[in-house]
Amino acid sequence: MMPYEQSFAFDSICTGRIKLSDIIRDFKKFTSVKIIDQIKEEPESRREILLKEFRAEGKKDSRITTYKFWQESNHAIELVRWQTKIMDQN
Repeated sequence: MMPYEQSFAFDSICTGRIKLSDIIRDFKKFTSVKIIDQIKEEPESRREILLKEFRAEGKKDSRITTYKFWQESNHAIELVRWQTKIMDQN
């Protein structure tokens, strides 16, 4: 729905044995609730249009109760330790 792409890096020291799919699931759930709440609360001129679109997308999926904010796919890549160190240098 949204025309933006997000990139994130998670360090295994922080995540331990938690699966990347669990992190992505929880991130999407938390952020979607917060963003939808913010849209509802702020004087946003496109509020009704946005909520209508999110609601329409949610109705297409029986697992969604109200709004669908995130798309289904993601491109998760596990980085090895040396790649993380290289990223830290930039």
